Amino acid sequence: MLTLRPTPGNPVPPGARLVPVETADGVSLRAATWQPTTRGVKGTVCLLQGRAEFIEKYFETISDLRARGFCVVAFDWRGQGDSGRQVRDAHKGHVRHFDDYRLDLKAITETVLVPMMPEPHFGLAHSMGGAVALTLAAEGRLPFRRLVTVAPMLAIRMVRWPAGASLLARGLQRLGLGRCYIPFGTAVSIATKPFAGNRLSTDPVRYARNAEAARAVGAGAVGDPTIAWLAAAFRAMRR
Repeated sequence: MLTLRPTPGNPVPPGARLVPVETADGVSLRAATWQPTTRGVKGTVCLLQGRAEFIEKYFETISDLRARGFCVVAFDWRGQGDSGRQVRDAHKGHVRHFDDYRLDLKAITETVLVPMMPEPHFGLAHSMGGAVALTLAAEGRLPFRRLVTVAPMLAIRMVRWPAGASLLARGLQRLGLGRCYIPFGTAVSIATKPFAGNRLSTDPVRYARNAEAARAVGAGAVGDPTIAWLAAAFRAMRR
């Protein structure tokens, strides 16, 4: 059963409608929609998450968009949040190819965005979601009138030697280790790690709220990615 998991500091924006979505290759996705809190409707914003994120992390953004007159569509990519997995360990962030994410967005567009939500349609993409969206935009296949990307994943800053890491990931995948965590990877979500020394945020209040939300969603706030995900990410960033 689809659900949203509030915490004391991160309540669910009122009026959420949960929508089950299935992709062309049979993966179940969790999606949710909201109507604006204003009288006029300016269109619909579709949120494209970053890696290891989940709908609950975007409650504040959803509330802000609704207050500005926008409907909102939010969903979890495959392999994270409450969407389906392609590996047994739900804590692993895994895909075989970033084209899998394109199947997710296609399913959301055809099942939710086009038939249910008012135009114009806009995309708001973060990190990994930005990488997926920019690839589609370059091909002229983006399902939005306008796109805003926030810190799109054009490179992985946390990898010191990206060329070597890419080569290693491809080699390990060819050895049949694609479903394993990256070297030294764990099931611990990056969102639940201590604030001190983190490279994601300078806001301790929001960081603590996101950590609380991550603990509430459990395995939905996935840990480190698999070797296959990393190899796929490097391929996508070379496009």
